[in-house]
Formats: sequence, structure tokens, C-alpha cells
Amino acid sequence: MKKKFLLSTGLCLTLFLAACGDEKAPENTIQDGKTEAQEIEVEAATLGLSDQLAVDLPEITENTLNLRLRSREYIDQQEKLFASVGIKEKVDSTITPQQLTDNVEDYFETVVSFKGDVVSFHEKEEGALPYRFIHLYAEDGQSYLYITYEPIGNIALDDSLQVVGIPLGIHEFANVGGGVTKAIVLFGGAIEKQTSNES
Repeated sequence: MKKKFLLSTGLCLTLFLAACGDEKAPENTIQDGKTEAQEIEVEAATLGLSDQLAVDLPEITENTLNLRLRSREYIDQQEKLFASVGIKEKVDSTITPQQLTDNVEDYFETVVSFKGDVVSFHEKEEGALPYRFIHLYAEDGQSYLYITYEPIGNIALDDSLQVVGIPLGIHEFANVGGGVTKAIVLFGGAIEKQTSNES
């Protein structure tokens, strides 16, 4: 529990600092009846799923990850899949976390599924397509950062979740208690809360 708390605090702190560093004063200039913020929101509304993720992924990972071309192309080809339960039918259950940490680029177009306990979660409320991300910690010590644009439902800290998605890369962040955590970043749309019998 202590380790999960330190991981959670470390991730939340780094995300908070990144957000503060990017904070800008409000733009009051109005052109054609719209503020700059409104213009940006209108532009975001016209973006596809992969385009929006290309904007959000660096923000979520403190500019350590960008959406790679192969990932973008796969999401474009399978966009409807990420908003349906059908994505679970694409899972390659032979893929292990170790394979992803060793060479994640080999699996950018592979749907995987992993289970972990919720350490922290965040829902961005503003914007035309708000993202949600969940930090999970598995029994084997592996951390996952799961990103989705789908509602995450009623989840709480320490809930056990099974998530389905494609790997986008490895995000490293410092722990409050020292050391570095390497989290596998996944993007998807299928989340299942595990019962005590399934855990």
C-alpha cells in the first residue's frame, strides 16, 4: 500500500507541475465575436480521435511521449473499435508486460489486456473531447497508465480493473520516495471492474 501511495503521489505531483508550467494568462482579445479559448475549442471539436490524442498524450506524459505514426494510423483505421466492446475480441493474450517494456514499438498495432489496482485517476472536464486516465498497479509490480475518451464509470481507489487497449510507449516518472517508475501507456476504450472472485 505504501509503495502504491508513493507511486500515486509521484505521478500526481509531476502532472500537477507540468500543468502549472504550461499555465497562461487568460486571453481577452475577441476576434469575430470569439475569444482565443473559444477558437481553440472549436478547432478541437473538428479533430479525429488520433488527432486529439496527439495533442493530449504529451500533456499527460509531461512531453515524454508523442503519438507515433503507426499508432496514429492504427487508431484511424480502427477508430470505431475504441468506442465499442468489440475491441476485446482483438486482444492478443500471449503478449506479456515484459515484452512491452523490452521493445514496445513492436506492439503499437497490437491490442493487449492487463489487470491492475487503481492507484489514481483523473478526468479532464473541459474541451470538446475530454480525456480520462487511470494509473494502475499490478501484483507483479508493473504500472500502467490507461488513457481513454470513453466514460470510466464509477471507479474508486484500489478497485481492480481489467483494461483493453494498444500500447503507446513507456512513461517514466520519479517516485516521491525515490527511484523511477516505468509505466506502460495504453490507449483504449474497454474497462471492466473485477469482482473479488475474479481478482
